[in-house]
Amino acid sequence: MVFVVNIYSIFCNNLGFYMKKYIQYLVKNNNGSVLIITIITVVVMATLGAGISGLFSTSIYQSISSSFSSRAYYTAESGYRYAVYKYIDSNESVDELKNIVDNGNYTLSGGSKFFIDIDSFWLCADGNQVDVSNFRVKTPIKLPDKYTQGTDGFLHIDGTKIIGGSILFKDTIYNYSAINWINNSTLEFNITSGTITASDGDEVYMACEFTYSGNLKTGDSVLNIDSNPLKTFVPLNGSFSLITNSGNTYDLLYEKADFSNNKLTNIKNLPGSNTIPSSGVILTGTSHVVLKKNIELTSTATSGEGSLSATKNIKYYQPLYIGFLAKIHKFSDSFANLDNWNSKAGGHSIATVDGNTALKVDSTKTAGAHQNQATGTYITADYEGRQIQESMIEVNK
Repeated sequence: MVFVVNIYSIFCNNLGFYMKKYIQYLVKNNNGSVLIITIITVVVMATLGAGISGLFSTSIYQSISSSFSSRAYYTAESGYRYAVYKYIDSNESVDELKNIVDNGNYTLSGGSKFFIDIDSFWLCADGNQVDVSNFRVKTPIKLPDKYTQGTDGFLHIDGTKIIGGSILFKDTIYNYSAINWINNSTLEFNITSGTITASDGDEVYMACEFTYSGNLKTGDSVLNIDSNPLKTFVPLNGSFSLITNSGNTYDLLYEKADFSNNKLTNIKNLPGSNTIPSSGVILTGTSHVVLKKNIELTSTATSGEGSLSATKNIKYYQPLYIGFLAKIHKFSDSFANLDNWNSKAGGHSIATVDGNTALKVDSTKTAGAHQNQATGTYITADYEGRQIQESMIEVNK
């Protein structure tokens, strides 16, 4: 496109030179009427030229801007993948995630940049504490804004049990009446019943109480949850433990924390853990849900410079249950058929290549108009029923 504009500039410059010579010839030979017509022609051509130049400039700007916008989006996706696999390669070390956040911007070879921000939705005891009513905790990565001051609720410390509708640790009930921010990495809970004894680093989870009597199955929602403590839960794609009135524990996933209706929607069994049987589980009276290790990861990427730069933010809600990330990011298929795949755009089939089966793209689909038109193919893996769950994504465009 720049080459075309340069050709146009050369053309205009040469045109101006020859028109000037021609006008001098007409003046010299006293051809007045022809001179007037020529001047009008020159003015019209100059006006058209300015308009064409503007069209060229606008087209080039839109094309470059669209390219940087797409590049920023895919760079943000790459940032998330980078964080996930650094975490897996470190044997699922939370310290590795904190290092990624602390390292700031990451610059790619093409000049695009991304940085990662992570809120951790669990806590750790801040130092050894014996028989305290003001229980101090610290964040392993970064505190979520959802932990607002004044919120009341329940705490569940790793190793505790809930019996008879109460959270117990060494025969002590852990309820809190308020959350106080000490600094950007430390909180203090006002314990309202009993005192807490904990060792430095003991993992602390936010919990909610709910009352339900009936048969709860996967695919159902957990209803009637206390509204205040529920606000401390990750909004999408969370892992949690359901602890019944009788003390049984089930490790589950929920699709969404519905804060308006005080419920966790579309619960599923967490792969490889204590699961709800297909027949469901009978609940009576008061039970608890305990949010386990979850993060909110925001990958922000920038591509281009100055007025042509573009920025994209992608937000992921990711459980950190041990072994879970490695499992959900592994999906293999021998392509004996397309039973595990859904064609969204274009056509696909199975082909044989060197004696092996492979996915073949039979046709593509074109969508959009003018400079936004794109041609491609789109196929998705069908994870449903295979105990594999993708991270839910929010895109801020």
